[in-house]
Amino acid sequence: MTALSPAQQMAATHRGHLLVAACPGAGKTTVLKFRAENLLRDAPASRLAAVTFTSEAATSLRERITRQYPAAKSRVQAGTFHNLCGQQLKRAGKEMVLLNEAKSLREIGHLLDKCPHSHEGITAQDAAAQIQEWQRVLDADVPAAGESALGWVYHEYTRGKAARRVRDFGDLILHAVLGMRAGDVAPLDVDFMLVDEFQDTDAMQLEWVLAHARNGTQVTIVGDDDQSIYGWRGSLGYEGMLRFQRETDATLVTLDRTFRCTVPVLKPAAVLIGHNLSRVPKQLVTSNTKPGQATVRTFEDRDAEVSALVTAILADGDFGQWGVIARTNALLDGIEAALARPGVPYTRSGGRSFWDQKAPSLLMGMAQSLANRDMEGIGEMLRHARVRPQTLEELSSTLTFGRPGSMDGFVSGGLPRSTSRNDRVVLQHFQERARDWMKLSGSPTGVQLALNGMAMSIQKMYPWKGAESQETPRRLAQAAASIGQMNGSLSQRLRALAASKKKTGGSDSVSLLTMHASKGLEFERVWIVGVEDGVLPSTRDGSDIDEERRLLYVGITRAMTDVTLSYSLERGPSRFLKEARLIGSDLLATNIPGI
Repeated sequence: MTALSPAQQMAATHRGHLLVAACPGAGKTTVLKFRAENLLRDAPASRLAAVTFTSEAATSLRERITRQYPAAKSRVQAGTFHNLCGQQLKRAGKEMVLLNEAKSLREIGHLLDKCPHSHEGITAQDAAAQIQEWQRVLDADVPAAGESALGWVYHEYTRGKAARRVRDFGDLILHAVLGMRAGDVAPLDVDFMLVDEFQDTDAMQLEWVLAHARNGTQVTIVGDDDQSIYGWRGSLGYEGMLRFQRETDATLVTLDRTFRCTVPVLKPAAVLIGHNLSRVPKQLVTSNTKPGQATVRTFEDRDAEVSALVTAILADGDFGQWGVIARTNALLDGIEAALARPGVPYTRSGGRSFWDQKAPSLLMGMAQSLANRDMEGIGEMLRHARVRPQTLEELSSTLTFGRPGSMDGFVSGGLPRSTSRNDRVVLQHFQERARDWMKLSGSPTGVQLALNGMAMSIQKMYPWKGAESQETPRRLAQAAASIGQMNGSLSQRLRALAASKKKTGGSDSVSLLTMHASKGLEFERVWIVGVEDGVLPSTRDGSDIDEERRLLYVGITRAMTDVTLSYSLERGPSRFLKEARLIGSDLLATNIPGI
């Protein structure tokens, strides 16, 4: 136990129900493995369940526990809430076919189409989200089928599942809890339970844990209410941790010493989160004595902000040490496009890659066609431009779209006899434009003009709708500029772009992350972009100011040594920068008690 701090040792050796409130980088996994060892060693015939939110986390936690105490390997089980509930239902003879998310959404959509109530403006996704919300609450107050469209869909959906003996993902915990309440589903046969990331539990998951505690299982929960950032999906955060403590009379141990962040990184994070009043009190301290810095940078506009970020990453050169974090995926699009220009390798988490989105993907495909002189990318664009399949089939059989040189045949040849008037307009547009693009792409300076031309054709000929139509010009401009400002021939640029876009993580790549996706990770250097008024905190309906503050706290505490927070003058700084005493007249003092 000498490797543990006093607070960690107390958490590892305590007997009875336990609530561990752990700050970022406090070594909670270390505590869990030592606690598991102590519990299992002291009770040789006992069994333990480790509960997590992802299968990967469950596997990792079980491996750590069994490496720490190999003798108890057969006595440790680990899984997600849903996985463990599924095991309970199976043992109780209540196993059913599980509907995947896609099938569930289709079924809800069909019911919405048949709904006798007015449901204007309600999508299948809206109805599914509401059903999931009701599934997360025991004895939810669901409207009667005759009262509302959502109530009708819920009751019909539930009735249909029961009739076909199927469940969806949300039913697993609900049915396990209801079964334990009724006495026809047995709790897990374990003496001890460890629950990680408890701040993310919803009301139904909390009830499941409490049902085991009432049955005699000794429960340990570990979490950080300051990192509760999933309120939109029902996570209870501080409230859930307090309720667990009240109902089990659990002992509270606070791990408020981080081994991750330097003093300059931890100070503003501690001051910022102190503005939230509903939280477990923590006197945040650090064991990281390295020098570090927290910097705020101001830029004229977003382009200047992104340019400075890329310059800083290139100057440092150690790409794998960088985490670039933003409140929204839209902010990461421009950064991803900018990193591709100098060929900086990167990974992206928390959303689709910029290049996988419709507009950039179409431009990439057409650019590849231009480089290869084939018709693959052009043909894809023609399909989206609603050229009839019959016309495309005839054209493809004549030209063989995948054959190098087929683009030359397209621009100089005639059109199929069956070409309709509308198809002819589209095809002639691309014939004329492709002829120009081929001429321009022969020189490095002409590549940018060719890309701009392709972007204009995509914007004009694709039937964009809704939000897509508003975002398309920006995305196309970013994509064209990214490829256009690279060096070499068009083929060389596209190869460099493919090499910089890593599909899997690597130690040599910059990590691009939303704040939600950054949770649980750490980097030597972190740059948080767009820390601006209207972005963070978000001005969207339903945004909770305390949770928005927790998001920035999570972002800052991903940094081990240096953190940079930036904003553009177009929007102005976030109020959180002043709350953290990083800007304004009341700048952060050199010494803060506890740090």
